Amino acid sequence: LKDNATFLTILNILIGVVLGAACVWFLFMPTLKQDMVQKSNQDIISYSEQIAARETEIDLLNRELETFKTEQEETAKQKQIAMETKASYEALVEVMEIYTKGTFNRSKLVDELLEIKTESLGEKALQSYEEITSVVFEEECAFLYDYAQKNFVVKNYQIVVERMERVMEIDSGYADGAAILLL
Repeated sequence: LKDNATFLTILNILIGVVLGAACVWFLFMPTLKQDMVQKSNQDIISYSEQIAARETEIDLLNRELETFKTEQEETAKQKQIAMETKASYEALVEVMEIYTKGTFNRSKLVDELLEIKTESLGEKALQSYEEITSVVFEEECAFLYDYAQKNFVVKNYQIVVERMERVMEIDSGYADGAAILLL
């Protein structure tokens, strides 16, 4: 019995340890697991809030970037318009000087006048442009039309087409549409 008493004591201690471990496992572990899950949920919420804040910041920066791009494009357009306006005025001044001197190649002068962007000219500059073009364009069209008619008579149609296309480029309504008919 003495031998059994030691064995039974050890057995009771082991059973007590197993029962204690089972109690700890079933009573305390769920609480610990719940605390870990709750902490992990809080971390996820915190990270989600940080991500949302970063996404909002990114959206704001993207909008700002788009605004800058739009402003840059608008500035580039305005710069282009200013350059075209400057070029048109410079070309008009040059044409006026050549025209005033009276010694000019009419065909080259017509080319320069056609390159001027009239929509960028002011009222007085446009008036000067129209005064010059009314004379120069009329003379050039008359010359080209007459030359084309002479070539039409001798059946040199290639020259007729070239000259009439040039007349149409200068003044599509020249001679009340006679240029179109000859073409």
